[in-house]
Amino acid sequence: ALPKAPAARFRLCTDLASSIGALGFADELGFSNFLYPSELDTRKLLHFLLDAMPRSDATVTDARPAGFEAQLQQALGEWKKQPWIPPSWRQRRALPAETVARLRQMLR
Repeated sequence: ALPKAPAARFRLCTDLASSIGALGFADELGFSNFLYPSELDTRKLLHFLLDAMPRSDATVTDARPAGFEAQLQQALGEWKKQPWIPPSWRQRRALPAETVARLRQMLR
């Protein structure tokens, strides 16, 4: 969780942005990306962080990640396979017929 004090939140998010920038993130990244995130910027950042993680075929260590880290890698890998669809293109659910009838009744 973020600190309650605005100055502490700003400092923490700025430090985080600087650290990720030092890893080689090419896009502009600042405190606002963490305090007021957009879906597109968050997706770009997550893609970068996923690509920065060691691959399973890499010979960093022979030990497999255990527990939470393994679940996180699996979940992020599955998430990355899904195509990104802008929010405005997403299919909206149709209202149940009862609700539509009731709304039409109210508008008469």
